[in-house]
Amino acid sequence: MSAKLINFTDLAKKAREKYMIDVFHNNNAVSLFRPIPIIKQEAIAQEDDANLSKSEIILKIEILLEQMSESVQKRYTGIKSERRGELLKILEEVRFLFDSDNEV
Repeated sequence: MSAKLINFTDLAKKAREKYMIDVFHNNNAVSLFRPIPIIKQEAIAQEDDANLSKSEIILKIEILLEQMSESVQKRYTGIKSERRGELLKILEEVRFLFDSDNEV
């Protein structure tokens, strides 16, 4: 029974690099911090949108919208008053629009 060893130094370096790229290169303001996952299940849980708080969902939507056209941004004004379930649907829509916009 061999367990795969996790190199925490490498994980921390990758997290730091991702943060620097997001904040300084992509100009994405990261106001919500999340803990670095220790086990694989924690990492999977963090990536699952269903586990995000309402404010985290709104932040993700806003970050994507900042990179899109004004016409798309106008369609999603006033999202902060939406319920969490509706925000998850909006996040999915915005991601789809963003991905299809970037495929070209």
